[in-house]
Amino acid sequence: MPEGSNSAQPDSEISLYALPRILLEYRYLILGMAVFGAGIGVISAFASPETYTAEARFMPQGASEAPALGGLAGSLGISIGGQSLSQSPDFYADLLGSREILSRILADTFTVVEEGPPSGSRTGTVPELFELEADSDLALREESRRLLRGAVTAETERGAVQFSVTTPWPDLSEAIARRLVELVEEFNVETRQSSAVAESRFLDERIADIETRLRAAEDDLRRFLETNRQFQNSPQLVFEHDRLQRRVSMHQQIYTSLLQSHEAAQSAAIRDTPLITVIEPPEPPAFRDPRRTILRFLLGLIIGTTLGMFVAFGRELLAPTPGVDLEFDRLREAWGETRADLRRVRIQIPGRIQAGRAGARADDERAG
Repeated sequence: MPEGSNSAQPDSEISLYALPRILLEYRYLILGMAVFGAGIGVISAFASPETYTAEARFMPQGASEAPALGGLAGSLGISIGGQSLSQSPDFYADLLGSREILSRILADTFTVVEEGPPSGSRTGTVPELFELEADSDLALREESRRLLRGAVTAETERGAVQFSVTTPWPDLSEAIARRLVELVEEFNVETRQSSAVAESRFLDERIADIETRLRAAEDDLRRFLETNRQFQNSPQLVFEHDRLQRRVSMHQQIYTSLLQSHEAAQSAAIRDTPLITVIEPPEPPAFRDPRRTILRFLLGLIIGTTLGMFVAFGRELLAPTPGVDLEFDRLREAWGETRADLRRVRIQIPGRIQAGRAGARADDERAG
């Protein structure tokens, strides 16, 4: 057999024996790292601050297209409807974490109740309550917005927007969530009113232009009728009359539609009805958020075990590679030590149980 094939076979046998042997030989290291990781996970769970989450849910009503476009399209027999992109649930989910909304919350003052010790109430802005510090006011605002953005979580589901606010105080979580709903409503009203004002100005210009064209078309039709009183007997004059009449009718239809849209825009400019329906208003959370101790314990256990295995394989890679027979002997030796450890544990546990029972009987006899 060629020499290359002889060298390849021992390598495959060594890898086959090495894996279980390393796990058995470094079992205490791996077990220790696993216990250490699990302990870190449990400690981090108990060391994490208590938090409270307030939840709310609302649904956009779905603002339609601009009145001018809708009126003109309706007059021409075209239906334009549906929800605009700016009023979609995803838009509102992004709006809750926008700089404009969060900056307004930073300017508000909230009151929280400290459960103590020492117990009592505190009043202040979000940076004051969280005791944030920065080198400048700009840096402080940015840090505060980052904190709020991390505290607010929003998602969309079946056309509705569901969001939550998590802070160390239940009343603060509820107050911020309620304030977010109010700010979204105010944003809707202000945006709609400003858009309606701009649309009304545009319609004023369009109405003046269409009115001028309508009067010109009516004047052309009037002059035609004054000049041709008996036009019904001439096909050419009948065609010209129909053309002028269609022109007047078209301008009249557009003019009427623009007037209706202008009235709708003026009504929207003064309307203060919000475009969202609050399905679940914010309420103060009754219980604190779970610490997820079991999840952190399992996560720490998995990370510790993985790290221990990496360390074990790393130490093994740095050691010189033994031959096939020596590798097998080391595997058999490691397995023998493991069986001996398991046997000692199996013997010690029943003995300790019997000793405990005997001690309990002796205590009962002395008590009797």
